[in-house]
Amino acid sequence: MAEALDQLDEFDERPIDKHKYAPERATLENVGLTYTIPEDVTDAERAEAEEVLAGIKDYLAHFVAPIRDESGARCFHCGEYLTGMMAAILSRGGGFTWGIAHGEGFCGNCRWPAAGHHFAKGFFTLHNYVLSYHPDYVGHGTAQGTADD
Repeated sequence: MAEALDQLDEFDERPIDKHKYAPERATLENVGLTYTIPEDVTDAERAEAEEVLAGIKDYLAHFVAPIRDESGARCFHCGEYLTGMMAAILSRGGGFTWGIAHGEGFCGNCRWPAAGHHFAKGFFTLHNYVLSYHPDYVGHGTAQGTADD
């Protein structure tokens, strides 16, 4: 990811803090996940389920809500398509580029870091679903905080 960040300004003239779309945080709802705790569970089961839910919410808070339309997902930073037919057809950049680390990658146009595979502390696994990292957690090779900040 650090290599992609170092090259960020080489691919898109947009400054690192100027985004095409507002960086709203990813949530269960805007990612399209549902998690309902059944009514007929014990107190211990409810506590465990609430812990799982908190873990999922914490994990998703590190990402930007997906920007999607009928043609695919877009990079929130530069606006190019990351997924879908438009990303495959357009030859001027864009598309999600897989990195060296498993599940990690970046926008092929502006190099904004993203993840395509998600492994949330044993709570869930989500494959081939591209989410860009939230700007609060992106710096030139340095994590900027945690979801608890």
